[in-house]
Parts: sequence; C-alpha cells; structure tokens
Amino acid sequence: MIINKITFFSFFKLFQDKRFKNDLMKKYFFLLIFAFIAPVQYAQQSVPVIIVSANQLDLLAVCTANFSFPSSGNCSGQGVLFTDLSFAGATGGYIMSWEWEFGDGTPNVVINFPASPNITHVFAGSASTYQVTLTITTSTACTDAVMKSIIINPSPIANFSFSLAGNCPGQPIAFVDLSMPNGGGSIIIWNWNFGDPASGTSNGSSLQNPVHVYSGPGVYTVSLTVTNAIGCSNTIYQSITIGPIPVPSISGAAATCANSTGNVYATEVGMNSYLWSVSSGGIVTGGGGTGDNSVTVTWNLSGSQTVSVNYTNSSGCSAVSPMVKSIMVYPVPTATITPNGPTTFCQGNSVTLTASVASYYFWSNGETTQSITVTASGSFTVFCTDGNGCSATSAPTVVEVLPLPGIPEIPTGPDTVDLATTISSLYNTAGAPSTSSFAWELNPENAGSISGTLTTGTVTWNPEYLGTARIRVKSLNSCAESLWSDEKLTIVENSMTSIDQNRSKFSVIIYPNPAVNILNIEYQNIPIKNMPVFEFFEIRGQLIRRVSPEPSGMGIDISTLPARLYILKITIGNNYEVVKFVKI
Repeated sequence: MIINKITFFSFFKLFQDKRFKNDLMKKYFFLLIFAFIAPVQYAQQSVPVIIVSANQLDLLAVCTANFSFPSSGNCSGQGVLFTDLSFAGATGGYIMSWEWEFGDGTPNVVINFPASPNITHVFAGSASTYQVTLTITTSTACTDAVMKSIIINPSPIANFSFSLAGNCPGQPIAFVDLSMPNGGGSIIIWNWNFGDPASGTSNGSSLQNPVHVYSGPGVYTVSLTVTNAIGCSNTIYQSITIGPIPVPSISGAAATCANSTGNVYATEVGMNSYLWSVSSGGIVTGGGGTGDNSVTVTWNLSGSQTVSVNYTNSSGCSAVSPMVKSIMVYPVPTATITPNGPTTFCQGNSVTLTASVASYYFWSNGETTQSITVTASGSFTVFCTDGNGCSATSAPTVVEVLPLPGIPEIPTGPDTVDLATTISSLYNTAGAPSTSSFAWELNPENAGSISGTLTTGTVTWNPEYLGTARIRVKSLNSCAESLWSDEKLTIVENSMTSIDQNRSKFSVIIYPNPAVNILNIEYQNIPIKNMPVFEFFEIRGQLIRRVSPEPSGMGIDISTLPARLYILKITIGNNYEVVKFVKI
C-alpha cells in the first residue's frame, strides 16, 4: 500500500476516535503505528504501511494473568516455585496486586506491588491434583485471572532409630531405617549423614541400616534422606549424644563443725547407679541411695573426713575411679557465762555477765558484746561462734532482781472514837506489792500508841487525849521500805462531858467541818428579838470562848484555836443546840 492523502486521512480519523481518551493513549497509538511499518523510503519513494484498527488497539490495552511452575518433580511436603508471567496491558499501568489460590484449603496469599509476585508453596494434605488460580489487578483497575492444574506426587516418610544404651566413645552405634513409602513406590535410595566430619569418609553411608563409630564425645545431628522410585524425597534429622567418660563433681562445704547436721553434698543430676561413700566420722541422715544425686551427713567426729561418689551417665559410661572430696570437721567450742557478782539483788543494782572468748556473741536479750549488764530479772544464754565458724550455746544463767515494796493503800478504820466507850481501834490497809511486813504510825504521839506488822494496826487510845488523830502505814521488804501512805483522820472525843445535853428544836448548820480558819454558822426558826450566844468548849467541857453574833448567822474566826475537836453550844433564850467540829 502507498501512503497518500487518503491514507493519512484514515489515520487522522482514527486518531480522533473517542476511544483515545487522553494524551498517553495517543502516544501509544503512534508507537504502535511505527512498530508495524516496514523499512521506510524517504523523499519521493514509496513507504509500505500496516494500518491498525481501533478494535486491535483495545486488545493490546487488556491485562493478562499468567504463571508457570515445574512440569515434573513436584512432591508432597516439598515447596513448588510459581513464577508470575502476567501482562499489565499497553495502557501505561502496572500490576498492583497478585492473589494466589492453591486449591489445598490453605488461605489465599495476596502480594502487593512492589514485592515480588513469585512464590514457593508446600501443598497441604496428601498427594493429589490441585487447581492453582492467579488473579491480578492493575493500577488502571484491570483485573484478570488464570487457573492451572498441578500434580503433586507422594513423598516417602523418612524415619530411623538407634540404640541409646552404651553410647560411649569407641562403641559402634547401629542405625535402623524405619522409613515408609507412603504410596509413592518403593524407596530406592538412602543417604545417611552422621554429623561427624572428623570421621572422614565414614561420615556418610548409602546402606539402609548402617553402623557408625563416632570420633569422640559430643552431640551429633544425624540426617537420613530417602528417595522413592518416582524421584520424591524426604529428610529427617535426629540428635545423638555420645557421652564422654564422666568425671563426677561434689558440691558442698569443704569445712564444717562437729555435731553439725544437714551437711549436704551433691553431684550431677540425671545420672544412674549413684555410689556414695562417707568416712567413719560421719553418719548418713538423708539421700545416699543409688537413685540419689545427693547425700546428707552429720559429722560426729572432728578431724579430716571424706565423701566420695561414682555413677553411670545416660550413655552408660562410668568414671574410671570415684570422686573424693575432703572435709575438715572442726571441734565444737565451749560457751560459758561468768557473773561479776551475785545474780540475786535488789532493784536499782546490777550484775555484769561475761561470755567465754569467741569471735561472735549473740545473747538471748539480743546484745552482741562479750559482756552485758543486767538490771532486770531473767534467764540469760549466749550463742558464741569461734574463728572456724563453729558455734555453741551456753547453759542459762538466772538473774533475780528483788523489787522495792509498793506504797500501801490509805488505812480504813473509824472516823470518830468516843473514849467514853472505846479503849482501842483497828485500822486496816489493802496491802502493797512486794511487801513482807508493814510499819504503822499514830500522830500526834500523845493520842496513844499503835502496834502491828501486817495489814492491821491496833491503836490503844490515851484516855486523856481529845482531838484529831492521824494514822498512816508503810510497807517493807528485804530491800527497802516504801513511802508512807495517805493519812486516815479520826476524831477522838469523850461523850462524858459536863455540858448539858438538852436540845432545842431550832436547827443549826456549821461548815466546813473540819474547818481551818473560818467556821460558818447558820440557824433557822429563831425569833428576831432573840440574840444567839455561841460558846466554844474543849472536849473535856472547859469553856474557852463566848461570842454573840447576829441572828441571821455569821462566820467565826477560829484561826487561833489549836487543832483538835471542839464543842459549840448555841444558846437562844431558854433553848440551846450543841454541835461538834474539828479545827485542823
């Protein structure tokens, strides 16, 4: 075909077609035209041209999903590589995502740009034919999907065993193949790797049931790869431990004290046929059996002692000779307490207790010095530790502190005594703590005498004494005597007096009683025309003062009167009233 005006007109009409929506598509249009032009003849020569229609351009713009995978050798349990071959189309877009569906029940895998869309997949389940689908989506919203079938052949199941007994250096280890064909045909190839490069060419074998001697102790990883008749393989890995000749160790203190208990000595755990031995200075109190990795010993003799052990390890190997541990057993120290004086004394004194020489002291009262000063009763012991770390506790030393006597309670007894009828009176106290006896006192001395050494004091009254008596008591023991108790006041009187005892019917009130300086007197029912007369008498009846106060009552100054019991006679007309009061 020769380019002429008609041909260019056709290109121009196609260029204006509405399906060329943007400049980018127009650029692709020109590229596609020139891609199909044969060698061009310039100037006035003819140019062969291939005209591309708009429908053909639509096909070139469509995205296409596609992928590949190996056509053979795909086995169960092994990964299959799927390679993306998809095309995004000629619109200038790109593939944004790839979604793989493998048809084996596993979740779909979505890969997003810019990650690589290629993927390796191990199919779940047994061997079978699976439908694999790839769906792509481009940046221009183009989507396409493709499905392909893949056959997964059955792989064998590799497995083996070996003897765990006697795995000691230099002993041959027999390996037994336990692999299963698993429906894929007979197993025809066995490839062993014993994980022992130091053994050289003996490190591998193609026998079904080989034997290997390991070059030395250690943990080795053995692998077996089996291959069936259709070329599918499977590999298993197992570890085997070749035990060295064991060298037992013994943990525990290398020094201890005689008679100490709970001395534990231990060796490695997880071994077999333990054989313990303890020298004659020790007694096994725990463990020490063929299944025990420890032994508990009480050392009852001082000096050098030993503990030994041997065992068989998990490989069946034993030490050439037992491990022996030397133990130094130190003698137990003696702890004593020496007081610097009597351990029984009165309150307020003390005694010093001194422990025997040691490196560390701990007393039962919490102190940590060699000597302590004791001021209270108690039983005291001391825990001493010597330079070897051995300890002893002393016998108890009992300290008794005698208490001081307590102050007695105020005595109880009569408040008044009438010498006309009474010769003696009893007074009692409730006692006091820590008291062995009591001392009584009567004041003033001319009131009489008092006797008694216990809780009761007996007063023998002076028949000539009238007034106030004061009685008190104190307690005594072997250490001291207490303070005096509070005083008990007793009014001593004699009803045999010369004062006429006739009484009137008017009332008189005096207060306070006992009185110190002022005695207040109130009276009632007295005619206003009558003036009272107050007369003060000693208890024996001797008049010592006469006062004429106001009828309504008054306060009388008695500060000059001696302290004693008095009789007050109030006379009003032909009537009178007699009252007693105490001046203190």
